[in-house]
Amino acid sequence: MPPKTALVVYNPKRRVTIYKIRHYKTKRDIYVGQTCNQVKRRAAYRASVKKELGKNAQVHNLIVAYVHRCQDKGVAVDLEPLDKFPDGVPADRSDAFEALMIHDLGTASACGKGGKNTSCGNNLGIHEPLFERYRKEIEDSGDVYVWSDADVAMRDAVASEVVVAQAQLAALQAVQEMVHEASDKPTPNLDEQVKWALVDLDDAVRKFMGPLLLAEALADKYEAQLDVLAVDAAEFKVDLNALRDKLNEQPVPDEDLLGLCRAVELMAKREVTAGFVAHQFRALAQAIQVIEEAKLPECTGVKIAKEIRQVLATTKQDWLQSPKHRNALPQEKGCYHRLATWKEAVSKKHDDDLPSHVAAMRFILRSNPASAQRFGAYFLLDKRAKADATTKQINAMLLDGYAHPNEPEFEGRKQWPAHGLDGSDAARLYKSLKCFYNKSQEYTQARRDAYLEGLKAKWPEREVWWWNMPGLAFQRKAGTQPVESDED
Repeated sequence: MPPKTALVVYNPKRRVTIYKIRHYKTKRDIYVGQTCNQVKRRAAYRASVKKELGKNAQVHNLIVAYVHRCQDKGVAVDLEPLDKFPDGVPADRSDAFEALMIHDLGTASACGKGGKNTSCGNNLGIHEPLFERYRKEIEDSGDVYVWSDADVAMRDAVASEVVVAQAQLAALQAVQEMVHEASDKPTPNLDEQVKWALVDLDDAVRKFMGPLLLAEALADKYEAQLDVLAVDAAEFKVDLNALRDKLNEQPVPDEDLLGLCRAVELMAKREVTAGFVAHQFRALAQAIQVIEEAKLPECTGVKIAKEIRQVLATTKQDWLQSPKHRNALPQEKGCYHRLATWKEAVSKKHDDDLPSHVAAMRFILRSNPASAQRFGAYFLLDKRAKADATTKQINAMLLDGYAHPNEPEFEGRKQWPAHGLDGSDAARLYKSLKCFYNKSQEYTQARRDAYLEGLKAKWPEREVWWWNMPGLAFQRKAGTQPVESDED
């Protein structure tokens, strides 16, 4: 478990901030939200809000109406990221923890406490039965959420000061966007809060990020602006000087990189556009990465990682395709087998310990966050632990009354939640339930017992029905034994 003071971030696009808003007068928590400042709200949602306003000529969104009231009174929106999630949460856990905090803080309007959440969160039917497990997970790690070992091992280190500033800005921007999309009424106080949050983030980035991450962050900053607009010359100079200072802080400053900084400064003697500045910082970031990459150890793992990068650049995929895939290239098949052989050798030699060269391989693939994530999962994902977690989730839902679609009626029966989009937590659970029902003969006895644990005591007739599911009936008829399988 990482130290609580050494916060790290794998990829900001996967980190979601869970925040709350306090009432300006009573200081009671009235709203819980989630946001990732790299993700925009859906156009359909914005269109529906505009349509509603056009019909009724008034704001029905409770939190939007509250923010307007704050503006009328000249007070700031009292907003803060929740301290239980100092490093944010992975995108696939955000719905779970948002629903939990809405429940625990009582911010839903239905609670009758003046809350402004119009719903109790996304996929509540899935998450509500697991609230106790979520609470225990947070309590066991010191009352804060800690990312999994797999995420921690493969993430880029980012100072806690930067994480805090990013979270504050993301939360404020989420509320600002929500209000601006729902109404044309000005919000000067909220806009001022966002402006100063941007300043705080810029200061934290310049002060605490290393040279490579700083150069990439500055490139992202100017790429977010309109290409043809002139940049603030003074701000550009501050950013360039911050990068130069970071390069000079290195044990052996690279003269070539410092020379590039001087060249960029000379080119900026005239008025320059945001597109020009973004290009310069992106070029500096790429130069820094090439120099850092040259320092990596010469080993089989690094050679394979470079080969993977080359193959992915050709296929335009996030990861290597199986050799059985009809579109797999010959060089892709060879790379796939070499990686699998290398991983097997590493696993036998190091057991559960991560070899140091894997970090170097991660660095090779860092330019594509999706590929880096797939690489991390390939080496670090504990399939047995994941299967155990899925088994516990489904068992808890069965005990809560959620039933397989084919189950006969019983007292307390609940319809299994809609599985939603592919890749979602709901879809994964639904697929696992179907797999267990149809292919139960492929599961070990211990795994089957874990799925149905406690069912006999609560619903004996359901337990009988489950033990007569197709997979087990076929197995009894054939007289076969289950194979070892820990994958759901």
